[in-house]
Amino acid sequence: MSLHVFSDASLKAYATCVYVRSADALGNITVRLLCAKAKVKPLKAITIPRMELCGALLAARLYDKVKKASRITIDQVHFWCDSKIVLGWLKISPHKLSAFISHRVTEINNLCDSKNWMYVPSSWNPADLASRGVYPDELQSLCLWWEGPSYLKDTQDKWPEQHSDTQTNLPELRVKAVHLELVTDLSTETFILALRRFMSRRGKPREIYCDNGTNFVGANRAIRDLASVSDFVDEGINFHHAPAYSPHFGGLYESVVTSAKFHMKRVLGNTHLTYEELSTLFVQIEAILNSRPLVPMSPDPNDFSPLTPGHFLIGRPLTSLPSPDLQDANPSRLHRYARIEQARQHFWTRWSREYVCELQQRPKWQHKQPDIKPDQMVLIRDDSTPMKWPLGRVTVVYPGSDGASRVAEIKTSKGVVLRAINKICPLLNN
Repeated sequence: MSLHVFSDASLKAYATCVYVRSADALGNITVRLLCAKAKVKPLKAITIPRMELCGALLAARLYDKVKKASRITIDQVHFWCDSKIVLGWLKISPHKLSAFISHRVTEINNLCDSKNWMYVPSSWNPADLASRGVYPDELQSLCLWWEGPSYLKDTQDKWPEQHSDTQTNLPELRVKAVHLELVTDLSTETFILALRRFMSRRGKPREIYCDNGTNFVGANRAIRDLASVSDFVDEGINFHHAPAYSPHFGGLYESVVTSAKFHMKRVLGNTHLTYEELSTLFVQIEAILNSRPLVPMSPDPNDFSPLTPGHFLIGRPLTSLPSPDLQDANPSRLHRYARIEQARQHFWTRWSREYVCELQQRPKWQHKQPDIKPDQMVLIRDDSTPMKWPLGRVTVVYPGSDGASRVAEIKTSKGVVLRAINKICPLLNN
């Protein structure tokens, strides 16, 4: 006999449900709902990933009560969650997480083994019904609620056991996060100092992909030599050098660095900044790059929150302090402090437009492109303040005389707007 514990969260509540799976001597498998529990959202607003984490904690606590009350031997237990962010948090050492996340991850790991947590699509998650709510007359006929997902009646090799390993290497290429460091020269020693600062804030990387610069090659040799004569032989860093004069081998990281450099040079021009001022600007630009929306946070049509690289770094969206619009101000009349803010705003305007264009890139119309569908999250091409991405969900699509989508009605956090299709950029669904 095995237990299967599901958890889920929405904007209104989070919930968990426990199922008992048993097989008789003939191999006939039976799955039945044992118990369930739900809680409404806290009064203090929190993000969907944190709500999902609260749901996972509720699942671990309910399992612990079932285990203590049960007189039957439980052979196996499996926990199912449709949030890959939560599954990623459970595989990270708690001391690297913020206090809110760390406390809950620690309690979950104390109540159950993190290796037993697996991913389940939202459409197969019965806890989704409890977190979003179902009318009583509909509940009676919902097999998903009373018997769990149909795959539980199959053999284990047919279960959706895709683990969320792609979110454990923070902050790396797979989460598309950016870390900028200001250095005074390109020597090996300076790079190692920058690497030490990175490790102190983000943790030690296992792999580093870089070009064939002498500073990177020298750092690789120095770290390898130090590891060979110390007690940390297995804790070295594996460097992957691209061939000489081949920047295209860098792919993703080269394109991000090139884009950032391109706009910073044009924003700063011949401006003279101190080390402290330039370092401040670099960190703020890093936050802008890590605020970009990647995919929708959840399939909920009322959820306008996107998943960003910032979620993988601090567990929540990156934000900034409010400031007046200085883009059209005369730089010669601004204090040095205000000129840094003006440079940040200019960078945001230039880079965000480029990013939107990249999202909207389409080849010549030789092939029909997928139409935008209702409930799809889109980025609206409007002027906005730094790190405030105008996002919404499509509610209605209006086709033209040729049958192709031309105008979309979009629900945003501030109301409903109409935009032409060429003024919106759909986010990826996964």
